Amino acid sequence: MRKINFKNIELLKVNKYYFSKSETIEASSIYENKKIPVIIKVQRFNKNDITKEIEILTKLNELDLPFKVPKIYEVGKINNKNYYVTEKIKGDNLNFIIRKNFYYRYNYLFEYGKNLALIHNIPYENMPEAKERNINIINDSKINNFKKAEVKGTTSFVHGDYHFGNVLWQGKKVSGIIDLEYSGIGIKEKDIAFALALKPKMIFMDNLLDIEAFLNGYKSVSNFNIEALIYYYNLFLLDEYSKIKDIKFRNRILKLLKLLDDINDL
Repeated sequence: MRKINFKNIELLKVNKYYFSKSETIEASSIYENKKIPVIIKVQRFNKNDITKEIEILTKLNELDLPFKVPKIYEVGKINNKNYYVTEKIKGDNLNFIIRKNFYYRYNYLFEYGKNLALIHNIPYENMPEAKERNINIINDSKINNFKKAEVKGTTSFVHGDYHFGNVLWQGKKVSGIIDLEYSGIGIKEKDIAFALALKPKMIFMDNLLDIEAFLNGYKSVSNFNIEALIYYYNLFLLDEYSKIKDIKFRNRILKLLKLLDDINDL
């Protein structure tokens, strides 16, 4: 951790480093005469500028949201690189929750989808554009036939990185939404598709029932364009297949690619 002369907190102890494009740590600190855990994020490179994330967190802190986002305690610069300090929201990720409560997984997935729809309902006027993801799809005979023509989606505020590690839970409810680096004005169907797309460490979303539970939760709050969702979902599955060379994981992806017509009927 680089030496920072904090203005609003007193740093007591660094507890954990997170692997990230930015330098991110969990620490113990004193804030307003109370000992609290905080998250400190420091920009590493110019291309990983976190000013947009600071702007969005600041705007979200001013809104009356149906879920919690981290409260900002301090922002500043160190060696011309931006940093911020936020509260650390308590909670477990969905992988951990489902592993312990496997038979209630559909209840959790319903809530998981519902909360993404609540994010998409945030007014997006005066919000910056969402950060785009790099998608690279390899030339592979097993997946080439699955490529689809683009379908336009629906503009909304998006999280941009809505996966099991960025949604925290206490009990059966979402306790907080974190890591808004990719958030801003974007395409809601693309955001839904990223949440649905299977990733290497996920123990769910590898079957139609999980996907249906998530989408039912989403539809309890808002709607979406199913053709655009399938286009982006297909795109993210192909991207995951291209990035991960593990045969077992690729077979799980191929199984999901064959379910696209079934998702259209949900």
